[in-house]
Amino acid sequence: MANAILIANFVKSVDPAIKQSLEDMGVKVRIVDAFDCRGPTSNKIRMLETDEYDYDVFVALDCDTAVVQDFSSEINSQFFQALPVDVDILTIQQWQKFLSYLNWEVPPERFDSKKRTIFPYFNGGVLSIPKQYVKRLRKTWGEYTLLLFKCCQDLWLDELTYPTHYFDEITLSLAVEKEKIPLKALTLEMNFSVESMNSHFRAITPEKEIQPDNMLPFILHYHHKYDTDGLIMKTGYKMPDLALQMVNELLLDERNHMTEQFDKKVGIVSQKVVLAKQKVIEQRERLIKAKNNQLRRAMRDVDMLQNINLNHQKTIEEKDAQLKRAINDVEILQNINLNHQKTIEGKDAQLKRAINDVEILQNINITQQKSIEEKDRQIEQLDSRLKTSKIDVGS
Repeated sequence: MANAILIANFVKSVDPAIKQSLEDMGVKVRIVDAFDCRGPTSNKIRMLETDEYDYDVFVALDCDTAVVQDFSSEINSQFFQALPVDVDILTIQQWQKFLSYLNWEVPPERFDSKKRTIFPYFNGGVLSIPKQYVKRLRKTWGEYTLLLFKCCQDLWLDELTYPTHYFDEITLSLAVEKEKIPLKALTLEMNFSVESMNSHFRAITPEKEIQPDNMLPFILHYHHKYDTDGLIMKTGYKMPDLALQMVNELLLDERNHMTEQFDKKVGIVSQKVVLAKQKVIEQRERLIKAKNNQLRRAMRDVDMLQNINLNHQKTIEEKDAQLKRAINDVEILQNINLNHQKTIEGKDAQLKRAINDVEILQNINITQQKSIEEKDRQIEQLDSRLKTSKIDVGS
């Protein structure tokens, strides 16, 4: 196992400190997308995306497991291995309906109500998969999981919620069955749960006598169960609890080491914080000085603007006075012009009357001229007659 490739998968993101800690231990850290947001446990299907790695057997461990001892002797590179569980999440009717969606023809005798499981059901916390089956299993497992999410409302018509936490295990069993992958059960020691082991015992007995007190687990499955001290909860069995004690001691050592490292980091951080505060204070003081200088310049500028504004105000007042005088002069000129206009109008009226009188006199003169001419003509006629009369008399 010393040369095994270690991979840790995280969905969407990972804490940088955790990533660095894992990489320091030689673990390859992968960031993957969620497989389906409707069921977080289905994200484990992403762990089978390992085509670029060279290996013989893929061993998958949940994040709530602890390896107690070397388990390589328990792995068979020819079989899919997992720990069977004597429970069934689906009823016979639900199985029949779901299998109809898959177009599976299952012999009626398989639906025996005396059996606890229609298909072999496995706990997904520890899996061993030969490389030659990984791609096929990944494809079929993913397809069946998506189909189960799609039709779950039909399978649980009378339920408010669905057991999505177990969907990946339901579809894992179907995928192994569909791909006809050879099976071999893991021993209890390879996936020893701190919770009740009754369903696991039923799945194995009566093939062999179970004595959990004498079992030394290879892998503990603690299901995120902790006691009040933050340590993994005990099983109640003698040897498994001794193994748990070793794991908890390692956790305490790691916790103490992390606490020491944290304290060191806190001390360094505190020094950095003090220096940072000092720098901030100095920067603020420089900023305050700069702001004061800007304020003084601004106040000088305001004084200058006020003086300029005062001068402008005086200039405006002078211009207003000039404008008032100009308006008064214009009014005087307008009055003088009005008087001149009246005088001119009076003169025009006198001129019109004079012209009219002249025309009248001209007409009178013309009439008199005609009368004089007429008188002159009459005188000439009389003179002509007189001359004629004198000639006659002289004769």
